[in-house]
Amino acid sequence: MKPEIEIKLQVPAQQRSAVQTAMLRGRCTTRRLRALYFDSADGALAPAGFVVRLRREGRQWVQALKSASDSPLSRLEHEVTLGAQRGVPALDLTRHAESPACEALLSLLGDRIDALAPVYEVQVQRRHRLVRHEGAWIELALDEGAIVAGRSRVPIHELELELKSGSPQALVSLARRWALRHGLWLDVRSKSERGHLLVAQQAALPATRSHTPALRPDSCADAALRAIVSAALMQVLPNAAALAAETGGADHVHQARIGLRRLRSALREYGAWSAGVQPGWSEHAGALFKLLGQARDRDALSDWVLPQLQAAGAPTCEIGAAVAPTKPVEVFRSTEATALLLDLLAFANGELPADGAGSGSPATVLSAAAPRLLHLHRRLRRAGKAFASLDDAARHRARKQLKRLRYCAEGVSSLLPSKAWAAYARRLSAAQEVLGRLQDITLAQAAFSAQRDRDLRAWFALGWLAARQSDCVEEAGKALRALGKAPKFLR
Repeated sequence: MKPEIEIKLQVPAQQRSAVQTAMLRGRCTTRRLRALYFDSADGALAPAGFVVRLRREGRQWVQALKSASDSPLSRLEHEVTLGAQRGVPALDLTRHAESPACEALLSLLGDRIDALAPVYEVQVQRRHRLVRHEGAWIELALDEGAIVAGRSRVPIHELELELKSGSPQALVSLARRWALRHGLWLDVRSKSERGHLLVAQQAALPATRSHTPALRPDSCADAALRAIVSAALMQVLPNAAALAAETGGADHVHQARIGLRRLRSALREYGAWSAGVQPGWSEHAGALFKLLGQARDRDALSDWVLPQLQAAGAPTCEIGAAVAPTKPVEVFRSTEATALLLDLLAFANGELPADGAGSGSPATVLSAAAPRLLHLHRRLRRAGKAFASLDDAARHRARKQLKRLRYCAEGVSSLLPSKAWAAYARRLSAAQEVLGRLQDITLAQAAFSAQRDRDLRAWFALGWLAARQSDCVEEAGKALRALGKAPKFLR
């Protein structure tokens, strides 16, 4: 079973003519494809990451089995060519018996193995050509058509770049060129994912949460940083795709921001581990984070501040324009976001230096991480002791430092003693929760202060918020002091 390494770019309506013209500048082949996607009656394959497909390519039929991998750039794929046949050939999963994923698929299906049936199909016209770029062979495929399930359909206008041979960096480089030249945006949703959503009549999958990278004790710091960045991208990219497609919601915004915060934290604290890190990445991630923050702030006020105010007897009071959000679709369709995410993909999938270490990289990951984490821990302990006397800006800095400590520690947590780490993580999480509530109260105070002169109802909200802020400040100081003495794994 070989990895299928590809990048998918969505083509906006205003750019379709230009992209078609650009494709035809090379030796381009056009053909129609029809693909049938199979699943069990209860839809077991999609949640487990499997795709079973029969596709007609010209006169030939090809059966494919795909499964998820641990990289945002690739999936595992096993294909069997069935040749020219009249009608649709019978599906036979034993054709994939030699692939590692087949046994897992058969185990998942159990007695449903013979009950797989087509649930949707993809009908596209594909223009494709093979190009040489930076020593790699890459197939460009411009697909235009639709995903069809019964009477429902969603249009397809996308450019796929698949690596045939060479380095993933060359693939990302070419994708970056097409994206920036034509205003295309990065989309990690596969046709199979979009098809299953169409069948289920859902707009998007649930927001993607974070996962901890599995680091090896003997990993060099450079390799560890790339794994941490890759894990953060696997949280950012699916949520960004849903938002760029205008199908995501508040939770996708929240999880995209968390992923961007993880990226920025890792680059800021661990960036010296690799000579491949570019100076502007952290700032660019911060800019995207800030734009999404406008939407998140409004959601936070609407989700818990306003309901509690109304429950306390406050009159209805709208949040003013001071927190009007930039649309997330604009954030993730921007060339700035696409360029940054592609650059980070290239870094995460890049080759290590020949000596296995980055420029100036310490020998082990923990020896590199511990001093940075210990420094943040001590700063937060000091902030906790003086928290009641800090101004809003200093309290907000403490909250950002706490998040940086938590996310950077989580990045290397697979190397830490499990019980000691779990206890420490609970203290970090508890402190982050209360500092988050305090930040939302401060945000709400600014929003209502901005409209108190034109809406007297805002005064009630400000009085209620002031009382809650006093309690929350005391609780936040206690939570930071409760972090206690730095755990042994930081010393």
